[in-house]
Amino acid sequence: MEAKDLKVGLEIVNFNKNMEEKFTEIHHQITIEFGKILSSLGANSGVMALMMSWGDTQDSESTLEMLKDYNQKYSTSKSTISTHV
Repeated sequence: MEAKDLKVGLEIVNFNKNMEEKFTEIHHQITIEFGKILSSLGANSGVMALMMSWGDTQDSESTLEMLKDYNQKYSTSKSTISTHV
């Protein structure tokens, strides 16, 4: 693993240069803002880690699968959100 793009502060560190999917800087900024919202809502640390890894050390497919697994294991209520995109 390389830390070529290591940045300081709230910016995300991109350690996985071999990941096929590449996020733009705006995608990273969006992820950071979502992370701030989740944190202010008291999100579980595992959810926070998953969200903040998306696009850096985890691709979208892996992130989606982990989110689905989390929801299946820990969701306490049925969601009314449509799964159709």
